[in-house]
Amino acid sequence: MVALNPIVYWAQNQKDIFLRLELRDVKDENVVLLEDSLRFEATGVGACGLDKYAFHFNFFESINPGKSKYRATDRQVEFSLRKENCGKWWKRLTEESLKLPWLKIDFDKWKSPEDFEEETRDILQDRPDILRQLQEDEGVIEPINYRQVYLFVYNMAQFIGFLYIFVVMMINYAKKGPDSMEETFSNVGEVFKFVQLMAFLEILHVIFGYTKGGLMACFIQVLGRFIVLFGCINSEPRMQTKPVVFYLFFIWSLVELIRTIPYAEETGVFTIALPNAWNFAFHFPTAIRTLLLCFFFPGMYTTMIHMQRQRKKKLGPSYLRQKGE
Repeated sequence: MVALNPIVYWAQNQKDIFLRLELRDVKDENVVLLEDSLRFEATGVGACGLDKYAFHFNFFESINPGKSKYRATDRQVEFSLRKENCGKWWKRLTEESLKLPWLKIDFDKWKSPEDFEEETRDILQDRPDILRQLQEDEGVIEPINYRQVYLFVYNMAQFIGFLYIFVVMMINYAKKGPDSMEETFSNVGEVFKFVQLMAFLEILHVIFGYTKGGLMACFIQVLGRFIVLFGCINSEPRMQTKPVVFYLFFIWSLVELIRTIPYAEETGVFTIALPNAWNFAFHFPTAIRTLLLCFFFPGMYTTMIHMQRQRKKKLGPSYLRQKGE
């Protein structure tokens, strides 16, 4: 008679491996625990009712049988296996990478593996990479974090908006030179007003705890830009053609694009890491930095040249020679 496999749940912390067998009313158990393997046989009530259940596998790494524990209760069978190399996290339980259908992850234990008087630890904080890999192997779908999805959509909308403003301004300046400054507000003013109105959501982000930071500092920054954009520029047509609008929009857009880099570093958005099927890598934060550098240095040079020409035009060459002497 072939023995059935019981459902086995496993978890770990820095020192121990935890096993939990869904097997009730165990009788005639036979446990062989070695440094590199575990063999279990018993009669009990499992997933297929009252029957004989058994399993055997080799460990991913060695354990210390002398410091390991085993107990059988009316509800289940539990193992606490002390790792030989304490402090090292196992990639999997078994030596072979073959997935066993009856072996599952005890996610509750991952969060609180202290049933044998161990220190309480949280795998999500200690080693989230291991838990994520185990969840992928197990086929577990993580619940959607709607807050992260919302923040991603908001930050991408702001990034695309300011990138559009920045690129349009630079292209027009490359084509027309300083004459394009008068057209800055007419070219990108509506888009700038839209992204600036969206920025009021950042105040709500702080209030509801979506982002960290001081409420007053965020409020002053957003309100200050709002007053300058809508109170001083949008309400006064004569201001809209001044070069100061170009410089102001240029600095604001540059600051917002730079502010996107830490967010992209943290979330890995639009980043393609190796290895993959295409053998191709793309680091989005580096692409942003490269884009900014390509525009920043030529832009600063042409701006300084333009300012020098304007001074010559207003003050005259004779005044500049006297100033130099």
